Amino acid sequence: MSVLLNYYRALEVFRSRDDLIPVQRVATFLLVAMRGKVTREDVADALGQSSTSAYRNLMALSEGPYRLNAARKEGMGLLQVREDEYETRRLVWTLSAKGQRLKTQIEELLTNDTKRTA
Repeated sequence: MSVLLNYYRALEVFRSRDDLIPVQRVATFLLVAMRGKVTREDVADALGQSSTSAYRNLMALSEGPYRLNAARKEGMGLLQVREDEYETRRLVWTLSAKGQRLKTQIEELLTNDTKRTA
């Protein structure tokens, strides 16, 4: 099976939760999944986004409501946010239990193909 097919399947896992999910939001989730925890500045720097775009993507992936173009939307529940333990003015995002399950699902999809093609 093609490695690209499994990448496509991994993207479909995201699309099953939001069929119009922007690629920047997928990249944001993957960055948090790889690093374990991130700040808004980490996302902006790593993905070349403005701080505002990074925050909007983090909030859209988080638990609870957020604002998008003056409309309130419900977050995807894949991330949780808390104050940084060292600097309380800074927020830190980590995977929620739901986000951890999604990470595991994607890793299994990609790992299974690697085992078959090796």
